[in-house]
Amino acid sequence: FVFSHNFYCAIYYTNEVFERLRNLLLNNKNSLARILVQDMNFLVKHGHRIVELARRLPTSIEIREANKRFEHVNTCYAVADNHGVILRTDAFRFDAKVDYHDPRLAKDLLKQFNEMWEQSEPSTEMQRLHI
Repeated sequence: FVFSHNFYCAIYYTNEVFERLRNLLLNNKNSLARILVQDMNFLVKHGHRIVELARRLPTSIEIREANKRFEHVNTCYAVADNHGVILRTDAFRFDAKVDYHDPRLAKDLLKQFNEMWEQSEPSTEMQRLHI
């Protein structure tokens, strides 16, 4: 699960991260990636590879644009396997907390993520791509 302002972070743009995510989704039918971004327009217009991956693997990766009610949320984070966390407390700075085992923080972030996810919809940009 990833929540990001526009998914343009150095970590998400690396080939290594992209390939690991792609391999995880291709090799494990039960894997699901959910990405929630505040600025979908930026993501689509800058041709992020994750958009193409979502197009090819629509049952394994979902991307939504956060509801405008959450514009005030200024954090970015990724949660993996209910315990691994990357947390940037300021979306526009690159300092981050990385913890491979913090189930309590992961639970709190997943709760916030799920609340935002349920109130958000696939963006019109993604719908135009038939995702």
